[in-house]
Amino acid sequence: MGEDWPSVQTTVSKCPKCGAHTKASYHDGRRCDGLVIEVDGTLQCAECGVEITPKSTCPVCGATTTTETTKSPVSLRQEIPSTQIADAIRTQIQQGYSKQLNDDETLSAIASRDVSVTVEQTHFGSSSSQPTLSDRVDQHSLLLGGYQTYSLESYPDGETAEAIASEVHAEFLSAFPDSGTDFTHLGIGVRWNLRGGLHAGVIAAKRLVTLPGDLNPSELEKAIHSATNEQRAIHGYSRLAYDPHLAGIARTHSRTMATEGFFAHEFPDGSTMIDRYRCANYDGQQAGENIAKQSVASTTDTNAIATSVVDGWMDSPGHRDNILTSSFEVEGIGLYQGDDGTLFVTQNFG
Repeated sequence: MGEDWPSVQTTVSKCPKCGAHTKASYHDGRRCDGLVIEVDGTLQCAECGVEITPKSTCPVCGATTTTETTKSPVSLRQEIPSTQIADAIRTQIQQGYSKQLNDDETLSAIASRDVSVTVEQTHFGSSSSQPTLSDRVDQHSLLLGGYQTYSLESYPDGETAEAIASEVHAEFLSAFPDSGTDFTHLGIGVRWNLRGGLHAGVIAAKRLVTLPGDLNPSELEKAIHSATNEQRAIHGYSRLAYDPHLAGIARTHSRTMATEGFFAHEFPDGSTMIDRYRCANYDGQQAGENIAKQSVASTTDTNAIATSVVDGWMDSPGHRDNILTSSFEVEGIGLYQGDDGTLFVTQNFG
């Protein structure tokens, strides 16, 4: 970004004890991502106009913080939705790849998480080390036959999603692998920062989960999710949203049960569901888990299998309680088929 870009005065709090930087340069990201600017000696959100009071204590160690004012460059361009950019990048990659690459919700969730952290690191002055995009893929222990990641930051000139995607592809993805690779799935995460920069993460991977006949693992996972919500609706509970992060945790557990020869919520080494959530960097405030296993050799009907799995849980008091817990808001489904054809299913709640 050139020196001629417009800028505003922002105030960032710093901790002299532990060195942590607060996110004072942006408003609360859960409700508003507006840049915090200084106007006539007071701080306010440039997006919603609310007055901002910087925190005087460090959220990490509790020490008294200091503040400093700095100039932050801003972009005056109209922002194109990140979802459109991601779709356009996906199209650019696919045009240069010889085989069809399937969209992968879990890989996209990992990439989205990575770019969100990158934006915070870059523009909030965080000095703490963070996992790389490859590290984040490894943390989920997904069943992959190989993968490749790309992390990029660009200040594009294009005025359309397609033009921006072309710039990104030319600068960062022109050497995207083709010859000698057999990737099957693609995950993309994109986020703008409020100064006109585009951050993106791209993950190409070979998925190894397969089911007999015409069964599609992703469709079966979604069917189990739908059957679960049907039971909640019947009993007067709100629907659960689908969480790809939890799905990644669930797939890991199903794979481990199938390959290690056990069927339980606790690993043979004593690690628990909570340990799995923590290892996958899932920061939910509540947790729950259902597991199931059954043969699918007699049918390849997705809805029939999903109904059978959920009906089995509803007939088990502990599993039923999880499905009908009113405080749960999200869930993820993960499955894996063992060498003997047995289907292992894990359902994680948050």
